[in-house]
Amino acid sequence: MIKFIDYLIFHLDCLYKRMDSFKHKSRGVEKLWLCVIMSMFIGLCISSLDNILLNNYLKSICRYFFYILYPLQLVIYYYLFVKEERFLEYGFNNPVKFIDPDGMMPAPPRTIFINGFLMMGLLKGGRKYWNDSFVNGAIGFASKTYKDAFNMQTTYVNYNPAGLSSANRRSDEGYAYAQANYTSLTKGMNIKEDYFNIVDHSMGVAFGEGVSKYMQERGWEINKIVHINAFQAADIEVNKQGHHVMSADKPQVIDYQNIDDPVISNPIRSSPGDIKNSTYKVREESGMSRDFKHASPISKGKNFWIELANKLKK
Repeated sequence: MIKFIDYLIFHLDCLYKRMDSFKHKSRGVEKLWLCVIMSMFIGLCISSLDNILLNNYLKSICRYFFYILYPLQLVIYYYLFVKEERFLEYGFNNPVKFIDPDGMMPAPPRTIFINGFLMMGLLKGGRKYWNDSFVNGAIGFASKTYKDAFNMQTTYVNYNPAGLSSANRRSDEGYAYAQANYTSLTKGMNIKEDYFNIVDHSMGVAFGEGVSKYMQERGWEINKIVHINAFQAADIEVNKQGHHVMSADKPQVIDYQNIDDPVISNPIRSSPGDIKNSTYKVREESGMSRDFKHASPISKGKNFWIELANKLKK
């Protein structure tokens, strides 16, 4: 019973952590669902105790006892826990005790986000480079199951590439980063069951290939790699030897480019072209003004991933 309660608490908490993706700012639907589940669960426990210990005494006193109990519980749970969201604090503010007391719960899969050129400090790298809608869409797109989508770990690499760096140099930097941060990237993960996804942009694409190469050499599965508006794309190559990207149906290394993006189409500096050995090539216009074309996929947020998924089905 204790294990079941822990399991219930864990998944309710995961639901809460992803509520922002449902676009219900008041979270009313999710809160009602939470109250109903809690009420049914506690009611079942009381009914079982009444049957085992009291020989259905409560039910004999009032035939409709449990019909009265359920709505009463709904009101109590709402005002005591859900309204103030005290119950929804992660693991009752003690996740080690309530979620993983022995430290043996395997960590879920991980999606790595790698930013592009930061314009000499004008842009922020790491988590601030990506908007919430885009991140949530990426997680849903790259996850194998709904459970993975709820539990997905994320890593945001705060990469600051040199403006005149080559694609080979950035790939080497990605390889070195994965090597130096291998322990933290794989902490708690099971190499036989878990996997990585990589989402990168602009100058971060070559870096992402370096990360992927190292993780593959260590035996990890890379489920999906999505390269967005790669800078110097023609100089980037997905290494076929020892670098096999696996997914549930087919390998997916996606080379997505906006054909009207001036940053990646400059023949003098940008080395425009296709990423060699990618499994999918998606080309389309950004539909935005010149200054916003390069980052337009990120600006579209979740819609970018919905549109991309539909394109890959064709």
